Amino acid sequence: MSERKEIRISTSLINQMFPDGEEKSLCPRQLKTGYIDRKYRMPETEAMSAGRFFEYLCLGSGANPDDNVTDLRSVKSGKGGEKSVDQVRIEDQVRQFETLVEQLGCKITPENTQQHVGREWEHDYNEWSDDYEVLITGVLDFISPVNAIGFKENGERYPLIFDEAVIDLKLTKDIWGTFGRNRSWAYPWTMSHTQLAIYNYITGLPAMYWVFDYKTKPEFRLYYKELTSIEQLEMHETIRKTVEAYISMNKLGWPASPAFYRCRQCPFKEEDCADRTKRPDIQIF
Repeated sequence: MSERKEIRISTSLINQMFPDGEEKSLCPRQLKTGYIDRKYRMPETEAMSAGRFFEYLCLGSGANPDDNVTDLRSVKSGKGGEKSVDQVRIEDQVRQFETLVEQLGCKITPENTQQHVGREWEHDYNEWSDDYEVLITGVLDFISPVNAIGFKENGERYPLIFDEAVIDLKLTKDIWGTFGRNRSWAYPWTMSHTQLAIYNYITGLPAMYWVFDYKTKPEFRLYYKELTSIEQLEMHETIRKTVEAYISMNKLGWPASPAFYRCRQCPFKEEDCADRTKRPDIQIF
């Protein structure tokens, strides 16, 4: 048997290709250069920068230290000057995070934060195992002991005591705000949990979200996800679709798929991509 080729499937790549487990229209060339090879820095919103700023303050670093946001004034429009109201609120939430760490018996050290982890994908859905070594990878915000009390919708309360648990930090403008299809962090069952399922698959550890916002009166929510067998199968199906699409695009040479709104934010220069378009598309419905 010939040597297998390696494919690395990260949680961020899955989110680019199949957010919420559903296929996203994309440009393979942009995906390859921007998100797989990282030859270009992809543009990000102020909300994304705020999330990286929050991670930096809470954990001492983001997933990629080279991309740390150490002060929101460096990325907010206008730049410099006084701290924005958003920055002040986020810094207040960092103090709330520090209180929670102490109250719940958690630990934050350089050794247990921003850990790069991975595992070879082994599942009946993997029909490419003879030719490809598929590695599922992720970066864990932190792994820590947790000593807390949990409750369910019916009000039942019971201890949640873990020697180790994966904790994923989330920062959102408003916990009560809605995303596409009326998803809201206030109602966690409406959100996609592929990321937590993958972290659990890689590490074998329980996984939870700590969600903070920075609206006028900031709030936070702590969630522990009890993964069902159906959700685990859905995770493997999402991985399968991602691997299938990856192999297909690779065989085609990662062709460009120009579209006005994708091209407008693409870091490729016109001289680097002859397929780039400046003409607005007209949506047909």
